[in-house]
This record gives sequence, C-alpha cells and structure tokens, in this order.
Amino acid sequence: ADLIYTDDDAVKKIYEHFNLIISMDDVIKNTIYVPRNSNGELDVIASVSYGIGFEYITENLPRIVEIANNEEFKDGKMFYCDLLVNGENVAPYFALARNITDLRHSSYFEKMGVGILFLNKGQIEEKLNDYSFALDGVSFSLFSGNEQILSSDSFVNGSIDKQGYYTNERELETFSWNLVGVYDTSYIWKAIGDNFAILFILTLIAGASFIILLLFVKRKSTESLDYLFGAFSGFVINSEVSAIPYTEDKEVNLVISSFNNLISSIKNLNDEMLEQKNKELQLEIRNTEYMLNSLHSQINKHFLINILSIIRSFISCKETEKAKACIEDLSDFLRTSLTLGDRISVGEELNMVRSYLNIQAERYPRVKAEIICDEENNQTLIPKMILQPVIENCFVHGLQKKVGNIKIICKEKKDFIYFFIVDNGQGIEWSKVRTINNSLKAHKKIPFALGNGIALNNIEQRLSILAGEKSKIRVLSKKGYGTIVMLKICKGE
Repeated sequence: ADLIYTDDDAVKKIYEHFNLIISMDDVIKNTIYVPRNSNGELDVIASVSYGIGFEYITENLPRIVEIANNEEFKDGKMFYCDLLVNGENVAPYFALARNITDLRHSSYFEKMGVGILFLNKGQIEEKLNDYSFALDGVSFSLFSGNEQILSSDSFVNGSIDKQGYYTNERELETFSWNLVGVYDTSYIWKAIGDNFAILFILTLIAGASFIILLLFVKRKSTESLDYLFGAFSGFVINSEVSAIPYTEDKEVNLVISSFNNLISSIKNLNDEMLEQKNKELQLEIRNTEYMLNSLHSQINKHFLINILSIIRSFISCKETEKAKACIEDLSDFLRTSLTLGDRISVGEELNMVRSYLNIQAERYPRVKAEIICDEENNQTLIPKMILQPVIENCFVHGLQKKVGNIKIICKEKKDFIYFFIVDNGQGIEWSKVRTINNSLKAHKKIPFALGNGIALNNIEQRLSILAGEKSKIRVLSKKGYGTIVMLKICKGE
C-alpha cells in the first residue's frame, strides 16, 4: 500500500519505465506484487504490476491469490496457474507465483505478499522445440502429476507407455514437475536401414570374393561350396544376416571365419550407434533440466524481498531517483538472467554482475567491488549465470561483518578464459577447502553446509556439460584472510 499512495508521481514514472522494459522481453509479460494488509490478507486492490497486456491481470489475480492461500503454498513453495480469458479460454501465457516472507529481524518470516510472473508459454515451448530439433526423434514434455503443462511440437501423447519409445524422466523438485524426454527408436533403425543395403552388398561381395579365391586356389569339396552358396542365398531370401556354422573343411572354415568376423563388426557398429543415441538423449535431458531449474534459482526469494524493501524505503522517503536507479538495475538483472538460452558473452555476463553489484551496494554500502577484464574477452561465449552465485556467497558468508572488498578478475590464457572472484572476508578452514575441491573434482555433492554449496556443484556440472570436461571450478582459502574462487572455462567447446 505504501508503494501506491505515498508518491503517485514517482510510482507512475516507475511503471512507465518497467512497461518499456517488459515490452522488449519475449518471455516475461507481466511482473506483479500483491501485498498483504495489516490483517495479513492479500490486498488485490493494492497490487503493484508492470508489463504489457493488463487485460489478463484483473481476471486472473483472484484465482492466483486463492491458490496462494492454500496451506500447501504458504511456506513459499512455487506454484503454476494457467491464465484465462473471459473465464473459459486458456490464454497463451501462464503464471508462476510464490508467497514472499520478510527476513528482517524486526519482522522475521512475516508474510509480505505474493510475487507473480506472467510468462509467454509459446516462447518456452519454442525452446523445448529447439532442444527436440537438435536430435531427430527426441521430444520433451513437462507434467504436473498427470497434467501436461508444456511440450515440444513433436511430443506424441501416450508415447511414454508405448513400445518403440525410449523414455527418461527427471523430477524438478523446485516446481514439483516432471521433465519427460522421449526418443522414437524407429529413427535408429531407419538410420541403420539406410546403411544396411550398402553393408549387405559389401558382405555379399566379400563372400563372393572369398569363394572365387578358393576356386582358383583349389577346386575341391563341392559339397562345402554348395553349403556356402546355400547360406548366402538364405540371407537374400530372409533379409537377415547372421553367423554361418562351421564345417569339417578347414579351408572353407577360413572363409566362414572371415565372414563371421565381418558380421560381428557390423553388429558391434549398430550397438555403438544405439548407445551413442542414448547418450545424446541423456545429455539433452540434463541440459534442458538445468535450463528450467535456472528459472527458479535465479529468483532468490531473500534477494527479491530485500530489494523490494529498499525500493519501498526510497519511495517512502521521496528519493525517486534512487528508487528508479535500483529498479533499472533489478530489471536489467532479471531480464538477462531469465532469458532462455545456455550461453551469453563475457560482456553480457559482466553487465549482469554490475547490475547485481549496484543493487547490493544499497544493502552493503561498506563493501567495495571492482571488475577487471580485458576488452578483447567481451565477445567470448560462456555458460550463463556462473558468476552471480559465487559473488552472492562473498556477500552472505565471506563478508559477514558487511565490510570489505570483492574483486572479479577475467583473464585469457591460450584456449581458456579464467575468472577469479576474490574477497578479504573470514575465509575457510583448509580441511574444508580440500573436501570442497575433492567433491567438485569427483562431481559429488559437497558433504557439509558451506554457504551455497549446491550452487558450486551446479556450476561444476554446467561447466562440464556446456564447456567440456576440461572446464572446472576450484576454491582456495585461508581462515582469517579471505577466499579465491577460480573458474576455468574452455573456449573451444
């Protein structure tokens, strides 16, 4: 309510700025905040929103608020809701929402309101289609229980339980959804069939060559030769090639042995092709899973709550310019972090970090941050959102006294880009540092709570998938002196 009635002119200017930002974003349609009044009830009338297409808001907010009041979602669990038009037709957008609680000491865990994003369903389905097109026969779908939420165009309903389809399913704990990847195995046999005719002809030529050679070397054992001709004729009739049983003639057995070795090589090649297709499917599913999970991990509830509180304080104190600057940095950060895609340039990643540091400067005015990077590295592509979780650890866990320095350094050496995130905070014991690095090297979960340890594991896995096995993240620290986190990213992948 303070955001609406304290300074109408300031709020109007903020709305105009956010409408301009949202109009340029293909994924986010609206961002809405519904506050709770003094009685703890959600006040739809006092809601704050920015974006385009306001015709969806009035009709759908009561439904979303009703779901948010369910006991299942009161603790902050994110939920999904389709948007309706005129009470019936499903709109081409859907809502992701969650209850937001206050983390300030004066009102710890007090429920502040509900944060809502209206997202373009078509843009997300287009991304699923991009991953499906990367491998013939692959399709993806998202399910909430038995309800299908999103799917690629090539996804065949009912294919999960059909024969002839290879299915892999992953649970996305963040959303209580299941990501299902389906591969039509007929594509494997089609690829094998396209090459089988050539392999079959080569097999017959090889068999005929051995027979002709045998006839020139020694003409005997007519019965054994008839046996070979009969076996080859059976292949033509049945369109199936298998190993030929051996005879009592040693010389004929030499021909049979060479032929059987050739058949064995063909079967091994087919098995390797099937195994390679399965590995590619697994990689596509894991990559899609990280992309969807990033939508949640990048909207940290503590971070958003504190920023909303800062903006509200600026508006209440009539410091319009500071509020506008803070909102601009927040919108720049959210727009880049929520854009679908695996990679961005070094320059874009550092611009997102600058927006994040500008916001944190309002919360931690005694923490000084500096970015050092050679300009020639700005166009190099790297996995997205790999620096912000590490920098967040510096603020929350490294500099617990809210005073100190943070440096982000980017350097190029041969085929690699190196990032060093340095703070002069409290540091980490050497025994824990060794455990952290061993766990990251083995791609295992860090066995004890160390700030955002899950973030370090996720960064290690994303680097391995998107930038190759030579890419890695490691930690160097000394208790009482500070911490250095090093990211090594291969440019060639």
